[in-house]
Amino acid sequence: EQAITDAALPATILRPTFFMDNFQTFNRPVRTDNGDIQLNLAVHPEIPMSLIAVDDIGAFAALAFDRPGDYIGKTIPLAGDRLTPPQIAEVFARVTGLATHSNQIPVEQVKAFDEQVGKMFAYFNQGPDHPVDTTTLRAEHPELHDLESYLHAVNWKP
Repeated sequence: EQAITDAALPATILRPTFFMDNFQTFNRPVRTDNGDIQLNLAVHPEIPMSLIAVDDIGAFAALAFDRPGDYIGKTIPLAGDRLTPPQIAEVFARVTGLATHSNQIPVEQVKAFDEQVGKMFAYFNQGPDHPVDTTTLRAEHPELHDLESYLHAVNWKP
């Protein structure tokens, strides 16, 4: 972002947050031996996380290209939902009909898997981010997913 600013380039900065799509890959909740779902995140339970679906990032990029006059020179934080890990677990429980539990794992465990992902979670744990104005984002892109609609859209299964 600084290089774009320093070069005085006409640009739009999209700032996505934690990808909802991660719940299908490296942060996929797991089924326990008793049939429940366990959500493992390296985030303190009281810290809300802003979440965005990758397809929604693409939709905002398309809007910026389609309507450059409305977007050039702006920095736009992107999120469709903002939930604590226990609230994320509640959404999974509603969608799957299965008891879902949130489990905080150590950031060091994540860093052993992937240094950059570990840095991301360490950053999240420094404190809550600023809430993103999802009302304004939804006015621009009415299909913007919250976590529940995203899980339904991808037909998420444990």
